[in-house]
Amino acid sequence: MSYRFNNAYGFWFDEVLKSYIEKHKNPEQSNEEYALQNGFFITLNFDRNAVGSRQRTLTENNQNVGSIEFWNTNHLYNVICNRLIGRRFLDVKNQDRLPKMIACADVNGTRYWHSMGEVENVHLHTIWMVPSDLTEKFKTAISEIELSKFDFREINIQPLWGFDSNKQRPSKLATYTSKFLDFNNEKLQVEEDIMIFPREKSLSI
Repeated sequence: MSYRFNNAYGFWFDEVLKSYIEKHKNPEQSNEEYALQNGFFITLNFDRNAVGSRQRTLTENNQNVGSIEFWNTNHLYNVICNRLIGRRFLDVKNQDRLPKMIACADVNGTRYWHSMGEVENVHLHTIWMVPSDLTEKFKTAISEIELSKFDFREINIQPLWGFDSNKQRPSKLATYTSKFLDFNNEKLQVEEDIMIFPREKSLSI
């Protein structure tokens, strides 16, 4: 593994998060303080049988949605935004109220790989950053998600960790989240592996 792309993704993710934080934090807060209070690291694990069933259903209905994992994640983002802001969350007036979310594909064992290994159990690591006045509402909304509606087997919710916007190297948070992308760039095994929200155009709820 060259780490070249991993570091590039890491710097990019850090900049995305830093830019969002600096728009929302109080002047006396550091970026790290805001991230710890209003950021979340959430891993989305999928029920493989449900994913397969969803793929067949959408294919039969002539819907070309690409990755079912990201289709579900887009659906999750829209539902959360609806809970936080209301059904018109995509209106221009609400753009600064939307959470920022970075989602990356991962598979089992990548932390130990030196080259592309066997692709098993595709799951997504997501970084969420939320406006401070919506953080408690976000905690409630994400904890009340019905797993089966999104083909999830489990949602693992953790406070944000390893974010440091002042170092000359990417944060541990960013490089951990993006660790599969370098392998997948060298040998494409997962067709869709990254998405940043809000998207310019989102699939309807």
